[in-house]
Amino acid sequence: KIKEEIFRIDERIKEKPVTNYIGYKVNWYNFVSIHVSKRQLKIEVRKNKLEKDKKKRFIKYPSSYGYGKTPVWRAYITKEDDLDYMLPIIKESYEAAPDK
Repeated sequence: KIKEEIFRIDERIKEKPVTNYIGYKVNWYNFVSIHVSKRQLKIEVRKNKLEKDKKKRFIKYPSSYGYGKTPVWRAYITKEDDLDYMLPIIKESYEAAPDK
């Protein structure tokens, strides 16, 4: 379901699966990455500041992790209800992507 919702944001979005995650981008900039495991999905978004994360569920990776200039934030989906909260934040990350 999350894949369908991401593709609804923009018809130009491409999915790029790699070994550890599935990335979604328009051109070269992954605005969201999804790590799949048995019990949960780890969602990573890229943006300087998350305006729509009112419940503060996303945690910012330390800059020492070396993800580049734009901070990376992570949160987990453990049940389908979490998806409704995450989608506006994924869209916020998409809207901030520099390659649209």
